[in-house]
Formats: sequence, C-alpha cells, structure tokens
Amino acid sequence: MAIFNLGKKKEEPLFPQPSAPAVPVQDVLSMRRQGLSSNQIIQALQRSGYKSHQIFDAMNQADLQTGQPVGHDVQPPQQPAEAQISPYYQQEPLRPWPQQNPMVQPSIEQPAVREPAHDESFTPFTSETQPVFPGPHPAQQPYPAQQPYAQPYQEQAYGEQQSSPGQQIDSTDHIEEIAEAIIDEKWKELMKHINKIIEWKQRVDQRIIEMEGQFKELKDEFDKLHESVLGKITEYDQNIRDVGTEMKGMEKVFQKIIPELSSSVAELGKLKDELKERRRK
Repeated sequence: MAIFNLGKKKEEPLFPQPSAPAVPVQDVLSMRRQGLSSNQIIQALQRSGYKSHQIFDAMNQADLQTGQPVGHDVQPPQQPAEAQISPYYQQEPLRPWPQQNPMVQPSIEQPAVREPAHDESFTPFTSETQPVFPGPHPAQQPYPAQQPYAQPYQEQAYGEQQSSPGQQIDSTDHIEEIAEAIIDEKWKELMKHINKIIEWKQRVDQRIIEMEGQFKELKDEFDKLHESVLGKITEYDQNIRDVGTEMKGMEKVFQKIIPELSSSVAELGKLKDELKERRRK
C-alpha cells in the first residue's frame, strides 16, 4: 500500500467527519487462520464498512506480524557469520537461479573471489569449506583497524533478485488484488456520479414534459378565447347591421308621416284662429 500512497497529498475534508474505525489487523489475521484468500478478506472488510486504505494497511501489518513479504519490499537474505571473516576472503555462496519466474532475469554477474597476493596456495572460501592458510590461523594474526565492509551495490541488487519464486508470485497476486480493489472502489464511485447525472436528466426531462403540457393547455385556452372573441364581434356586427336597417325603415316612415303631420298642424292652427275670432264677436 506504500507504493500507491507514495507522493499523494491527503486532502482535507470540507466538513468535519466522524473518526474512522481502527485498522482491522486482528480481523485479517483471524480470516487468514480460517483459510480465506486476500480477495475474500478485502470483500468481507468492505462489506463491514472499512475503507480500502484501512484494509490494505491492516493486510500489510498482518504480513509484517506473520513474516510474509509486503509488496516488493523483500529484503535480501543475510549472509552467515563465518562468511564475514575478512573482505579479502569473502565470497558469495552459489545460489540456484530461479527458472520458474520469467520476470526476474540475471543482469549482474557474481563478483569474483579476491585472492591474497602474498600466497599462491589459497583455497577459495565457501559456506561448506573452511579456508586453508599457510601460516597461523587468521584469527591469531593481528589485522589493522578497518572500516566495516560495505557490500557493493551490484551484489545487494543481485541478492534482492534472488528472492524465491513463491514470494514473488505472492507479492504479484497481492498487488493485483490491491489494484482490483482500488479499481472496484473507484468504479463504484464513478457509477454513483453517473447515476446522479441520469437521475438529474430524468428530472429535467419530466419538467420539460410538464412545461410542454402547460404550454399546450395555454394554447388551447387562447384558441378558445380567440374563437369566442371573434364570435362576439361577429354578433355585434350583425346587431349593428340590424339597427341600421331598422333606422332606414323608420326614416322612410317619417318621410311619409311628416308632411301629413305638418298639414294637420297647419289646419289646426287655422281652426284655432277662427275660434278666437268668434269669441271676440
């Protein structure tokens, strides 16, 4: 898990969140005693509510407690005590090259044995044979004070490549399970966002459909109002025409009646004058 968290900056939450539960190291150890695989352990802890980084930290701590390799952090095997007598008689013991893992290829040659320059009868030292010295035992000979011998970088890198195939396969499977769990978690988060977008689109579509229905109702009402207004205007026009026709008829009647009325009024005036004259006499 240290590989994936390298260089990442922890983002501060915008809102205070409740404290996260402890790292489930004991749960991981208990499930491994039951014979569950790493993938099954990850799925079970995710169902229990743990985050991915808590699960991976717990698995790494469990690996450290049980002595199993953690990712690629496999330390090279320590040399035996008898191989550290002197840098002049040090030789790396031969190891069988792992042929089952094609990912590890030999790229560094094994360092050659350094022989002493003062004697030609030196026998190379290995983990199974003891060195033969022509004089007294080297432990009894005084040696000048020397700095601690540091193993060359190439030899250390070669020792790191000599890890067993089973450990490398387990490390690869462990990394694959971690990557699958991270991808699964990110995929679930992506699907949540996509589902939110789909729900928002459905709500927008529903509102658009409702607005279209309202616009249609308004259009129908406007059409009805327009028809009723046109009907009223047509009715008023017809009434005005009828009134005009009636007024024309009355005009014709008045044209016939007025002369007669005027003559009758003139006759009445004459009769009135005659009656006044008779009363005076």
